[in-house]
Amino acid sequence: MGKAPTKDNTNGAVPAEVLSGKTYWGLRTDGTWGLQTGTMPDSCCACNGTVIGTRWCDNGDGTVTDLTTCLVWLKKANYGGPYPWRSSNTTYPWMYMDAHLRASQLYDGYPGSDLTDGSVIGNWRLPTKTELEWLANGPEAVRSGTPQAFTGVQSAYYWSSTNHINVDMAYGVNMGTGLTSAKLKEEVLWVWPVRSG
Repeated sequence: MGKAPTKDNTNGAVPAEVLSGKTYWGLRTDGTWGLQTGTMPDSCCACNGTVIGTRWCDNGDGTVTDLTTCLVWLKKANYGGPYPWRSSNTTYPWMYMDAHLRASQLYDGYPGSDLTDGSVIGNWRLPTKTELEWLANGPEAVRSGTPQAFTGVQSAYYWSSTNHINVDMAYGVNMGTGLTSAKLKEEVLWVWPVRSG
């Protein structure tokens, strides 16, 4: 506060650039200075499908968008099936299915996925530990007993892409309880693909 504000027409915010209802002090070359209130919607993305609750958007194409993160999840939570985190075959790892490969091979029209979203191989991935925890424990949490806009949510552990400090382990989140646990990478956990919006 020891510095006087200077005009900033490059980085200075206008009300439409601040979350709705949030206040801030701003100075721009157009002369607007002082306490202002934001007008931008409090969401990072729009729903072009059916809103379920306030957090979930069923896009009608086999995907569900989290309106708090803009991540797009596969609607069929049981599609990915259970796999080890990484293939234990170091000679020909691409020949043996694992959780990472299963998630990354998903695309529009992939048999059994019900996807019609225009995605291509490489768009999908395993979620991070934080993303999976937010899915299971954030507002309008998704669990096997409260699937929200999803189908086939298992009361079991799902893999995250996040390594544990022990290199033989990675994190999984139980979609029945919401608990996170480190699991041996050779264990077989469920795969729930996600992609950017």
